[in-house]
Amino acid sequence: MKYQALFGPITPTVPASILQLHNNVSIVADEAALSLIIKNKLI
Repeated sequence: MKYQALFGPITPTVPASILQLHNNVSIVADEAALSLIIKNKLI
């Protein structure tokens, strides 16, 4: 998963970024995959 998909601008170069506009999205990943996001308390 790219950091930009969750926290970057919504752009066609990162198609998953459009999910930022959806009201009901779940992110499923292990702690290692999300370590920077968890470390920086972004979610």
